[in-house]
Amino acid sequence: DIAKLQSPVKPPDACLIYRHACLKLDEAFSRSFQGRLFEAPHGNRQAPESAARRATPQCLPINRCKNCYSATQHKSGPTPIPDWGHLRQVGNRIRPLTDQSAKKFDSSRAAEYESQSRIALAGYEACHELAACMLAAALGTGGTRRILVVGVGGTAQEVVAVSRLEPTWRFIGVDPSEPMLALAGDRLKAQGLNDRAELHLGTLDTLAGGEAFDAAMMLGVLHHLPGNDAKSGILKAIANRIAPGAPLILAGNRYAYASKPLLLAAWGERWRMHGATSEQVKAKLGKILQGADPPHSQEAVFDLLDSAGFERAESFFSSLFWGAWIAWRKPL
Repeated sequence: DIAKLQSPVKPPDACLIYRHACLKLDEAFSRSFQGRLFEAPHGNRQAPESAARRATPQCLPINRCKNCYSATQHKSGPTPIPDWGHLRQVGNRIRPLTDQSAKKFDSSRAAEYESQSRIALAGYEACHELAACMLAAALGTGGTRRILVVGVGGTAQEVVAVSRLEPTWRFIGVDPSEPMLALAGDRLKAQGLNDRAELHLGTLDTLAGGEAFDAAMMLGVLHHLPGNDAKSGILKAIANRIAPGAPLILAGNRYAYASKPLLLAAWGERWRMHGATSEQVKAKLGKILQGADPPHSQEAVFDLLDSAGFERAESFFSSLFWGAWIAWRKPL
């Protein structure tokens, strides 16, 4: 598969952005971010397990970390591989710490998130509206429902969209980024929804236990988590929080970006359509290649859902790399 993706592509001379996207193939694989190899500190390619282990800080139980909200202190050691975050052992499972993902959404990115997200995702409003419609169709209208929203920070559009259909439902939102969560709080207050949504800074494991949720939503999160262990971990954590038979609305990017040069080029053209210069488009193309790790196909998304305890996954929205699905928590 790697050799296939690295094969020469001859784009039309007229399309500079397409050419740039194709040239990014070799650059991406030299870093091996999608090739499932890691670049070791001294430039030697290693097997994923070996390099990941060498680049993982050792953690000792101590005071709660102010960045990742985990009860750890990180020893000095080899520098972690950029954009992949780091892992620590928790009992018999590996869980991704969220500091790297949360740091991507700092105050500067939070400030531009609302406008930028609507350009990056063609159909942003439609996706959220359809997500709300799918949830209402799955649960039935009316009544009182408790919805878990993972990655609520930013626009809190999940809460806004669902509330238009179901004014009696309530929401618990979780996000590890303080600037993004603050932005969500401001948006909910402006919409008059702050009394119906509780926002929690942190991860799912920092959320207090209680009655199982009637449904969950996670939009735009999965592709920011490095590796399948992290993706599977958060989906399993959601499955443990919702009732058997409850629906999950999931949305995010799928496909390795470098494997779809035409889609990548079209994504760049969308930015140009909204006023970005050629240099700005190049910068954004470089950033998307470095900044995320989406599942490589829709089938990979379905496999992750199945292994995490979900069934009957079904697609209901697609836009370039982006997809949205509904799945159901398997019976116990």
